[in-house]
Amino acid sequence: SMVPNYRLPFHNANQPTLLIPLFGSIVVILASGKEFSVGHGEMIFAEDCSGKGRISGAGPEGCFNAQVQLAKSLCPAQGSSDLKTFWIEPD
Repeated sequence: SMVPNYRLPFHNANQPTLLIPLFGSIVVILASGKEFSVGHGEMIFAEDCSGKGRISGAGPEGCFNAQVQLAKSLCPAQGSSDLKTFWIEPD
C-alpha cells in the first residue's frame, strides 16, 4: 500500500509485472513527462526493464494494489518507458 500522493523516483521493472489497483489509484509518469492515473477496474503492465524507467506512486486517496510478477525472460529488448504514449484499450 502507498500513502496519498507518494512518489517513487524513476525506476525500472525488475521483471514484467501486472499492477492491479484494489483501492485508490496508481499514478504513472513516463520519461516524456506524460502522467496517467489508473484506478480500480483497470491495470498496468510494467514491462520497462530497461531505459530510463518511470515514476510511479499513489493518487490523492492513496493506493493498495495487487502485483502479478512474470518471468524476467519476458522483458522486452528495450523498455516501453521511453515511449511517449501509454497504451489504453479502446472502449
